[in-house]
Amino acid sequence: MDADRLPPRLLAPLGRFTAAALEVTGPAGVRDRLRRAGEGALPEDQVDALGAELDVLAALLAIPTGR
Repeated sequence: MDADRLPPRLLAPLGRFTAAALEVTGPAGVRDRLRRAGEGALPEDQVDALGAELDVLAALLAIPTGR
């Protein structure tokens, strides 16, 4: 999936899905910063860092487990 080509109307549902998935599986620091970003309270300098961490988590989820 090319996230840059997603229709804008899917961004909010995808954000809610990401937040819900992180509540179950994500590191506490990432969960907190994503919550703060959703509230508009995450400083701009931390937004890119959070995006990079989410990309790392997504790559980890994409690794085949051999099952």
